[in-house]
Amino acid sequence: MDAQLSVQHEARVIASVLAGDREHYHELIRPYEYGIYKLALLLMKNEADAEDLTREAFLNTFRKLADFHRHATLSTLLISITLNEARGRLQSSRAE
Repeated sequence: MDAQLSVQHEARVIASVLAGDREHYHELIRPYEYGIYKLALLLMKNEADAEDLTREAFLNTFRKLADFHRHATLSTLLISITLNEARGRLQSSRAE
């Protein structure tokens, strides 16, 4: 029951952000900040790169929010963006 309520709340906050209330975006991402940072740290192996990757992941999530498919969870989108961004950065660093 609580999970259903949080999904409904998340949907309302997403709708609010998409309607122009960007102030609510932090409310939307706050529950995911620590987990995404830990994932970024695991992938990037240092704090500075992990912090940068985390910021970029949240920024890209904001940009893609309008295309977000409601059948997926926001955490799925965030993890996907984080993994893709990390993959790109790691490939670029290997190419140098």
